Amino acid sequence: MMQRRKRVIVGIILLSAGLIIGLIVFYKPKNVSSLQITNLKKSAAQCVASQLNTFNDYSEELGPEYNYLKIDSIEDLEISGPILCATKMENGDIATTGLLWVISRNNKLIAVVDQDIYALSILSNFGFSINQSMYQMNIPLLEEMHTRGLPVIKWSVQNASGGEMYLSDGLLGSHAYNNITNIGIRQSDSDFPSASSLITSRLGSEYLDFMANKERVVDLP
Repeated sequence: MMQRRKRVIVGIILLSAGLIIGLIVFYKPKNVSSLQITNLKKSAAQCVASQLNTFNDYSEELGPEYNYLKIDSIEDLEISGPILCATKMENGDIATTGLLWVISRNNKLIAVVDQDIYALSILSNFGFSINQSMYQMNIPLLEEMHTRGLPVIKWSVQNASGGEMYLSDGLLGSHAYNNITNIGIRQSDSDFPSASSLITSRLGSEYLDFMANKERVVDLP
């Protein structure tokens, strides 16, 4: 009887562990909750603090016109967004794969924090991203799209090669890999989704402007 009870307990433990692991690995919601946004914003602010002195700074490489990209202090930085990252999967489904947080100073974009929330998606509820990094290579393009008042999604296609693409309503933006100031915004094909609709349904209409919802980086714990 005792042996049988042990086998039952072990079976329950293994089943529970399998369910938990399955939930962690296969839980891939399309919509991003307010809890996720709140906690991932804090995580992005922490990323800025930790990577401030190690990320690739383009200010010197691009010349005096882009001196504003130089980050000397965290005190005057603000964080806003997020920008939705969406990927068209091989089966035609559009997955929510990440978030981009916009870092600015005096209303001027200077960097983004890119978060992967697709892998181990359930942990993003607690502000955890399997991979997050801070960079500047898309800033001239995002600055131009914001100047035009465009809603923006970072767009990709599963297993496709090529550089970053940024989707708006009927428009597609990109930049040259070896020259981030060489940007282009062109008409997108009719089979691309509406950026506004995806943002509204998966984040909320308050995130159509990625420079809204600003907070000082140092004010986020």
